[in-house]
Amino acid sequence: MSSRFNYPFAPIGWQASPQDFAQSVADVPYMGLYTAEATQRFMLGTRKLSWDGRVFRYAKCGLTFTSTTFGLKNTTCLVSNRVAGTTTNVAAPATAVAGVMQATVTFTAGELGDSTSVDDGERTGVIAEDELRGGYVHFQTIPVGGTEYDMTRLIIGNTAVAVGDTSMILYLDAPLNYALTGGTSTSEILASPYANVRRGNNSWTSVMGMPNVPATTSQHLWLQTWGPLRISPTTDTPAAQQRQWIFDDQGAVRISETTTTTASFQHAGFLLEATSGYSAYDHAPFIMLQISP
Repeated sequence: MSSRFNYPFAPIGWQASPQDFAQSVADVPYMGLYTAEATQRFMLGTRKLSWDGRVFRYAKCGLTFTSTTFGLKNTTCLVSNRVAGTTTNVAAPATAVAGVMQATVTFTAGELGDSTSVDDGERTGVIAEDELRGGYVHFQTIPVGGTEYDMTRLIIGNTAVAVGDTSMILYLDAPLNYALTGGTSTSEILASPYANVRRGNNSWTSVMGMPNVPATTSQHLWLQTWGPLRISPTTDTPAAQQRQWIFDDQGAVRISETTTTTASFQHAGFLLEATSGYSAYDHAPFIMLQISP
Protein backbone atom coordinates (compact mmCIF):
# COMPACT_ATOMS: atom_id res chain seq x y z
CA MET A 1 0.00 0.00 0.00
CA SER A 2 1.07 3.60 -0.36
CA SER A 3 0.13 7.08 0.77
CA ARG A 4 0.83 8.33 -2.77
CA PHE A 5 -0.85 7.64 -6.11
CA ASN A 6 1.19 5.41 -8.40
CA TYR A 7 -0.22 6.80 -11.68
CA PRO A 8 -0.53 10.37 -12.99
CA PHE A 9 -3.67 12.07 -11.75
CA ALA A 10 -3.35 15.80 -12.47
CA PRO A 11 -6.12 17.22 -14.71
CA ILE A 12 -5.05 17.09 -18.35
CA GLY A 13 -5.52 20.33 -20.29
CA TRP A 14 -5.99 20.59 -24.02
CA GLN A 15 -2.36 21.69 -24.40
CA ALA A 16 -1.33 18.16 -23.35
CA SER A 17 -3.80 16.36 -25.59
CA PRO A 18 -3.45 12.55 -25.36
CA GLN A 19 -2.05 10.86 -28.42
CA ASP A 20 -4.16 8.28 -30.18
CA PHE A 21 -2.25 5.18 -31.21
CA ALA A 22 -3.35 1.85 -32.60
CA GLN A 23 -0.48 -0.19 -31.22
CA SER A 24 0.91 -0.34 -27.69
CA VAL A 25 3.78 2.09 -27.23
CA ALA A 26 5.38 1.65 -23.84
CA ASP A 27 7.20 5.00 -23.78
CA VAL A 28 4.13 7.10 -24.67
CA PRO A 29 2.57 8.31 -21.40
CA TYR A 30 -0.77 9.34 -22.86
CA MET A 31 -3.65 7.18 -23.97
CA GLY A 32 -5.73 8.44 -26.89
CA LEU A 33 -9.28 9.60 -26.26
CA TYR A 34 -10.50 7.00 -28.74
CA THR A 35 -8.46 4.08 -27.47
CA ALA A 36 -9.26 1.24 -25.07
CA GLU A 37 -6.42 -0.80 -23.62
CA ALA A 38 -5.56 -3.11 -20.74
CA THR A 39 -2.64 -0.97 -19.55
CA GLN A 40 -3.57 1.55 -16.87
CA ARG A 41 -1.96 4.95 -17.50
CA PHE A 42 -3.78 7.30 -15.10
CA MET A 43 -5.64 7.20 -11.83
CA LEU A 44 -9.28 6.28 -12.38
CA GLY A 45 -11.35 9.45 -12.56
CA THR A 46 -8.54 11.59 -14.01
CA ARG A 47 -10.05 14.57 -15.86
CA LYS A 48 -9.21 15.47 -19.47
CA LEU A 49 -10.27 18.76 -21.05
CA SER A 50 -10.34 19.26 -24.82
CA TRP A 51 -9.75 22.67 -26.38
CA ASP A 52 -13.47 23.15 -27.09
CA GLY A 53 -14.47 22.52 -23.47
CA ARG A 54 -15.52 18.89 -23.64
CA VAL A 55 -14.61 16.93 -20.50
CA PHE A 56 -13.57 13.27 -20.27
CA ARG A 57 -12.93 10.95 -17.32
CA TYR A 58 -10.60 7.97 -17.21
CA ALA A 59 -12.42 4.75 -16.29
CA LYS A 60 -12.18 0.95 -16.17
CA CYS A 61 -14.63 -1.28 -17.99
CA GLY A 62 -16.36 -3.81 -15.74
CA LEU A 63 -18.09 -5.78 -18.49
CA THR A 64 -17.59 -5.93 -22.28
CA PHE A 65 -19.86 -3.61 -24.28
CA THR A 66 -20.10 -2.79 -27.99
CA SER A 67 -22.39 0.25 -28.31
CA THR A 68 -21.02 3.74 -27.68
CA THR A 69 -24.41 5.44 -27.83
CA PHE A 70 -25.56 4.41 -24.36
CA GLY A 71 -24.24 5.76 -21.07
CA LEU A 72 -22.04 3.55 -18.90
CA LYS A 73 -23.14 3.15 -15.32
CA ASN A 74 -21.34 2.95 -12.01
CA THR A 75 -22.12 -0.54 -10.75
CA THR A 76 -19.90 -0.39 -7.67
CA CYS A 77 -21.91 -0.72 -4.48
CA LEU A 78 -20.73 0.69 -1.18
CA VAL A 79 -17.75 -1.35 -0.01
CA SER A 80 -19.08 -0.90 3.51
CA ASN A 81 -22.73 -1.18 2.55
CA ARG A 82 -25.23 -2.24 5.18
CA VAL A 83 -25.58 -6.01 5.38
CA ALA A 84 -29.06 -7.47 4.91
CA GLY A 85 -30.82 -8.02 8.20
CA THR A 86 -28.70 -5.64 10.25
CA THR A 87 -29.16 -2.02 11.26
CA THR A 88 -25.56 -0.91 11.65
CA ASN A 89 -22.83 -0.03 9.18
CA VAL A 90 -20.36 -2.77 8.35
CA ALA A 91 -17.22 -0.70 8.89
CA ALA A 92 -16.50 1.28 12.05
CA PRO A 93 -13.23 3.20 12.50
CA ALA A 94 -10.91 2.27 15.31
CA THR A 95 -9.29 5.03 17.34
CA ALA A 96 -7.47 7.70 15.30
CA VAL A 97 -6.25 11.06 16.52
CA ALA A 98 -7.05 14.35 14.83
CA GLY A 99 -4.47 15.56 12.33
CA VAL A 100 -3.43 12.18 10.90
CA MET A 101 -3.90 11.17 7.25
CA GLN A 102 -4.87 7.55 7.82
CA ALA A 103 -7.49 5.60 9.72
CA THR A 104 -8.01 1.97 10.63
CA VAL A 105 -11.52 0.67 10.01
CA THR A 106 -12.80 -2.51 11.62
CA PHE A 107 -15.52 -4.80 10.32
CA THR A 108 -16.94 -8.30 10.49
CA ALA A 109 -14.91 -10.76 8.41
CA GLY A 110 -16.39 -11.34 4.96
CA GLU A 111 -18.80 -8.40 5.05
CA LEU A 112 -16.87 -5.95 2.88
CA GLY A 113 -17.52 -5.58 -0.81
CA ASP A 114 -14.88 -4.83 -3.43
CA SER A 115 -14.60 -2.55 -6.44
CA THR A 116 -16.40 -5.08 -8.63
CA SER A 117 -19.30 -5.88 -6.29
CA VAL A 118 -22.63 -4.91 -7.83
CA ASP A 119 -24.85 -6.10 -4.98
CA ASP A 120 -24.61 -7.60 -1.50
CA GLY A 121 -24.73 -11.11 -2.95
CA GLU A 122 -21.31 -10.62 -4.56
CA ARG A 123 -19.50 -9.60 -1.40
CA THR A 124 -16.34 -11.62 -0.87
CA GLY A 125 -14.72 -9.61 1.90
CA VAL A 126 -11.47 -9.62 -0.10
CA ILE A 127 -9.89 -6.33 -1.21
CA ALA A 128 -6.56 -6.01 -2.98
CA GLU A 129 -3.87 -3.59 -1.83
CA ASP A 130 -4.69 -0.06 -3.07
CA GLU A 131 -7.84 -1.32 -4.85
CA LEU A 132 -9.84 1.53 -3.32
CA ARG A 133 -7.62 4.32 -4.66
CA GLY A 134 -9.71 7.13 -6.03
CA GLY A 135 -12.67 6.15 -3.88
CA TYR A 136 -14.15 8.01 -0.94
CA VAL A 137 -14.70 7.43 2.75
CA HIS A 138 -17.10 9.25 5.05
CA PHE A 139 -16.45 9.30 8.78
CA GLN A 140 -19.06 10.15 11.38
CA THR A 141 -17.92 10.66 14.94
CA ILE A 142 -19.49 11.87 18.16
CA PRO A 143 -16.73 13.16 20.46
CA VAL A 144 -17.11 14.14 24.09
CA GLY A 145 -19.91 16.68 24.37
CA GLY A 146 -22.32 14.89 22.05
CA THR A 147 -21.79 16.98 18.89
CA GLU A 148 -21.85 14.97 15.67
CA TYR A 149 -19.06 15.61 13.16
CA ASP A 150 -18.82 14.40 9.57
CA MET A 151 -15.70 14.16 7.39
CA THR A 152 -15.36 12.93 3.79
CA ARG A 153 -11.92 12.17 2.34
CA LEU A 154 -10.47 10.83 -0.92
CA ILE A 155 -8.78 7.44 -0.51
CA ILE A 156 -5.11 7.49 -1.57
CA GLY A 157 -4.37 3.86 -0.69
CA ASN A 158 -5.44 0.91 1.44
CA THR A 159 -3.97 -2.22 2.95
CA ALA A 160 -5.09 -5.56 1.54
CA VAL A 161 -7.99 -7.45 3.12
CA ALA A 162 -7.75 -11.25 3.00
CA VAL A 163 -10.32 -13.87 3.94
CA GLY A 164 -10.90 -13.66 7.69
CA ASP A 165 -9.40 -10.16 8.13
CA THR A 166 -11.34 -7.73 10.30
CA SER A 167 -9.47 -4.44 9.80
CA MET A 168 -8.00 -2.29 7.05
CA ILE A 169 -5.92 0.89 6.98
CA LEU A 170 -7.10 3.70 4.69
CA TYR A 171 -4.66 6.41 3.59
CA LEU A 172 -6.35 9.77 3.06
CA ASP A 173 -5.79 12.87 0.94
CA ALA A 174 -6.07 15.24 3.91
CA PRO A 175 -5.75 15.11 7.71
CA LEU A 176 -8.70 14.31 9.93
CA ASN A 177 -10.25 17.32 11.63
CA TYR A 178 -11.58 15.28 14.52
CA ALA A 179 -10.50 12.17 16.38
CA LEU A 180 -12.18 8.84 15.68
CA THR A 181 -13.16 6.61 18.57
CA GLY A 182 -13.69 2.86 18.26
CA GLY A 183 -17.27 1.91 19.08
CA THR A 184 -18.77 5.39 18.57
CA SER A 185 -17.35 6.44 15.18
CA THR A 186 -18.61 4.88 11.95
CA SER A 187 -17.57 4.97 8.30
CA GLU A 188 -18.95 4.34 4.86
CA ILE A 189 -16.54 3.48 2.03
CA LEU A 190 -17.22 3.91 -1.68
CA ALA A 191 -14.80 2.56 -4.28
CA SER A 192 -14.01 4.82 -7.23
CA PRO A 193 -17.21 5.33 -9.27
CA TYR A 194 -15.01 4.95 -12.37
CA ALA A 195 -13.58 1.55 -11.35
CA ASN A 196 -16.38 -0.66 -12.66
CA VAL A 197 -18.40 1.05 -15.41
CA ARG A 198 -20.60 -1.04 -17.65
CA ARG A 199 -23.67 -1.02 -19.86
CA GLY A 200 -26.83 -2.21 -18.15
CA ASN A 201 -30.52 -1.68 -17.42
CA ASN A 202 -30.30 -1.53 -13.63
CA SER A 203 -32.71 1.22 -12.61
CA TRP A 204 -30.79 1.85 -9.38
CA THR A 205 -27.47 2.84 -10.97
CA SER A 206 -26.24 6.16 -12.34
CA VAL A 207 -24.60 7.01 -15.66
CA MET A 208 -20.99 8.14 -15.16
CA GLY A 209 -20.25 9.05 -18.78
CA MET A 210 -20.53 8.23 -22.46
CA PRO A 211 -17.87 5.87 -23.87
CA ASN A 212 -15.77 7.02 -26.82
CA VAL A 213 -15.04 3.47 -28.01
CA PRO A 214 -16.22 -0.09 -27.30
CA ALA A 215 -14.24 -1.89 -24.59
CA THR A 216 -13.79 -5.33 -23.11
CA THR A 217 -13.73 -6.32 -19.45
CA SER A 218 -10.86 -4.69 -17.51
CA GLN A 219 -9.84 -2.36 -20.33
CA HIS A 220 -9.29 1.34 -19.60
CA LEU A 221 -10.99 4.04 -21.62
CA TRP A 222 -12.20 7.66 -21.60
CA LEU A 223 -15.82 8.61 -20.90
CA GLN A 224 -17.21 11.95 -22.04
CA THR A 225 -18.98 13.73 -19.19
CA TRP A 226 -19.51 17.27 -20.53
CA GLY A 227 -20.02 19.00 -23.86
CA PRO A 228 -21.77 18.42 -27.22
CA LEU A 229 -22.52 14.79 -28.03
CA ARG A 230 -25.07 12.76 -29.95
CA ILE A 231 -26.67 10.18 -27.64
CA SER A 232 -28.96 7.23 -28.42
CA PRO A 233 -32.58 8.42 -28.04
CA THR A 234 -35.83 6.78 -27.02
CA THR A 235 -38.97 7.32 -29.10
CA ASP A 236 -39.73 10.62 -27.34
CA THR A 237 -40.38 13.57 -29.65
CA PRO A 238 -39.64 16.95 -28.06
CA ALA A 239 -42.35 19.59 -28.04
CA ALA A 240 -41.86 23.33 -27.83
CA GLN A 241 -39.42 24.31 -25.06
CA GLN A 242 -38.77 20.70 -24.06
CA ARG A 243 -35.00 21.09 -23.94
CA GLN A 244 -34.00 19.09 -20.86
CA TRP A 245 -33.09 15.44 -21.43
CA ILE A 246 -32.60 12.65 -18.89
CA PHE A 247 -31.13 9.14 -18.82
CA ASP A 248 -33.45 6.16 -18.76
CA ASP A 249 -32.62 2.78 -17.23
CA GLN A 250 -30.78 1.70 -20.40
CA GLY A 251 -28.48 4.72 -20.44
CA ALA A 252 -30.33 6.25 -23.42
CA VAL A 253 -31.80 9.76 -23.25
CA ARG A 254 -35.41 10.86 -23.17
CA ILE A 255 -37.38 14.00 -22.45
CA SER A 256 -37.80 15.14 -18.86
CA GLU A 257 -41.48 15.66 -18.06
CA THR A 258 -42.48 17.41 -14.86
CA THR A 259 -45.89 15.71 -14.84
CA THR A 260 -44.43 12.21 -14.52
CA THR A 261 -41.87 10.39 -12.42
CA THR A 262 -39.22 11.17 -15.05
CA ALA A 263 -38.79 14.54 -13.37
CA SER A 264 -36.51 12.85 -10.84
CA PHE A 265 -34.49 10.82 -13.35
CA GLN A 266 -30.77 11.55 -13.76
CA HIS A 267 -30.12 14.75 -15.70
CA ALA A 268 -28.27 14.20 -18.99
CA GLY A 269 -28.17 17.67 -20.54
CA PHE A 270 -30.12 19.98 -22.82
CA LEU A 271 -31.00 19.59 -26.49
CA LEU A 272 -28.78 21.53 -28.90
CA GLU A 273 -30.62 20.93 -32.16
CA ALA A 274 -33.82 22.57 -33.43
CA THR A 275 -36.97 20.44 -33.21
CA SER A 276 -39.74 22.53 -34.80
CA GLY A 277 -41.65 20.47 -37.35
CA TYR A 278 -39.88 17.24 -36.52
CA SER A 279 -41.89 14.03 -36.46
CA ALA A 280 -41.29 10.95 -34.34
CA TYR A 281 -37.81 9.39 -34.74
CA ASP A 282 -36.59 12.26 -36.91
CA HIS A 283 -34.69 14.13 -34.24
CA ALA A 284 -31.01 13.30 -33.62
CA PRO A 285 -30.32 14.24 -30.00
CA PHE A 286 -27.14 16.23 -30.07
CA ILE A 287 -27.19 17.45 -26.49
CA MET A 288 -24.98 19.52 -24.26
CA LEU A 289 -23.96 16.64 -22.00
CA GLN A 290 -23.91 17.73 -18.34
CA ILE A 291 -22.80 14.90 -16.06
CA SER A 292 -19.47 16.14 -14.65
CA PRO A 293 -17.87 19.44 -15.73
